[in-house]
Amino acid sequence: MPFDAERLINSGRLDQRLFDVTELDRPAVRKAQKKGLKVIVGYRGATASAVREHVRATGDTQVRRALKNLDADAVVIPRNDAKALWEALTREQTGGFRTTASGISHIWLDGVRRASLD
Repeated sequence: MPFDAERLINSGRLDQRLFDVTELDRPAVRKAQKKGLKVIVGYRGATASAVREHVRATGDTQVRRALKNLDADAVVIPRNDAKALWEALTREQTGGFRTTASGISHIWLDGVRRASLD
């Protein structure tokens, strides 16, 4: 886990699966993520609208689905734009740690799940 992301993960604002190499290397996940990294970005507060527009304008980010009930967007970002998205979603703090940008409530991996009726 990257040092600068540790506090975000521990606070529950950042999904640790984004850094789980075993999870990300599963064939189903690789297939689902082949067009880029899929994440769910949650928003909150008075600056949510402005930061939402900033996230949507970052690199070649594409909104897959607006999740209005969750005040979130399911987005896909090409791998070469991942750093730009990280910069849009977070801000550096003293000591090298990062925090979410104002208006961002959480960043989750848009993962693959297999339903079972067992």
